[in-house]
Amino acid sequence: MLKTLKRSLGWRLLLEGNRLLGRSWAPSPRRAIFIEPTSTCNLGCRFCTYEMELRPRQTMDLEMFESFAIQAERMGFSQVYLTPQTGDVFMDKGLEEKLAVLEGLPGIQGVGFFTNFVAATPERLAGLRLFSKVSGIQISLYGADEAGFLAITRRTASQFQRLLANLDALIALLPDWPGLLPGLTLRVGDSFRLDGWTGPLAERVLHLRDRLGVTLNTDTDYDDWCGRITEAHVEGLDITIRQGRPVYNRGACIKALGQPLIRVNGQVDACASRDTMDMLVLGDLKVEPLATILSWDNPRYSSLLEGMDRGDFPKVCRDCAVYRSVYDPRWAEGRSDVMSLGQALDLMSGPSGPTASGTAMPGRSGKAPP
Repeated sequence: MLKTLKRSLGWRLLLEGNRLLGRSWAPSPRRAIFIEPTSTCNLGCRFCTYEMELRPRQTMDLEMFESFAIQAERMGFSQVYLTPQTGDVFMDKGLEEKLAVLEGLPGIQGVGFFTNFVAATPERLAGLRLFSKVSGIQISLYGADEAGFLAITRRTASQFQRLLANLDALIALLPDWPGLLPGLTLRVGDSFRLDGWTGPLAERVLHLRDRLGVTLNTDTDYDDWCGRITEAHVEGLDITIRQGRPVYNRGACIKALGQPLIRVNGQVDACASRDTMDMLVLGDLKVEPLATILSWDNPRYSSLLEGMDRGDFPKVCRDCAVYRSVYDPRWAEGRSDVMSLGQALDLMSGPSGPTASGTAMPGRSGKAPP
């Protein structure tokens, strides 16, 4: 309890101090966009909300995807991420057709996604080399061995063997795949230690790291999905769930500015991470264009951002453990795509935006501090 209070007080002082001084660090609202090709997953991880069936399980058709991607490119988005909120890209049998669409759009410079890698096949992985813009694949590995994989994912040993086969395929393909920048994240429990890690999964992962230069991280940080996941869900997994409620919220979240999500059904969400309550839906692309939805002229979006600046957050944001404020410089360390909040809002502004209307949010003017 004392540790939580100290954390909250320190965060409050940091955010309020920078806000009053007009200092802010914001991502560009016109650089990266998430498009969800499918909302289905092949695993049932116990720390994830997928098994709760909070959203319909479906796949976006190619015509919709192409329309949305073209609109994003015309708005200046250059990076497209195909990571679903709860799903896996390889569950989309038409993934390669969608990648071909992005390959043909000159304004799209890079494509990436997270995947559990189980639903892939060696043949599909080999085919990905045809797409030069696929530059970032982040692979999440659940458990350090077969027993851990089964316990976390609630799936069978055959799925673990399929994962090993796909890792073997990646090892064979990478030397002739110079444009790919893969990363591996090992999702394990609190007591896991990389030193001394052995077994068939370890052999493949350490080969990728030590011989092929693949980045490897271990992650023991699990959040509560805005209160949806509790310790009971992960009992016996050596996992501690981090709650979002003690976090002090003040200032627009960088995810609501720089990580919009086009959902599989065409709805546009301000945040690609944790909107399990549908509180951040800004509009529907079946009704209005993307440029209208992701604009200051959209009252849903401007009201959301102005409310965040006042400290008035929707419940899903108040309960979120991955919230990051524009008044917190720590997220921006080492990044080149950082600007002030004012610069970010100006990029979103039409004729009736904050500059024209005289709206003054603290931190709107000037450049982001170095």
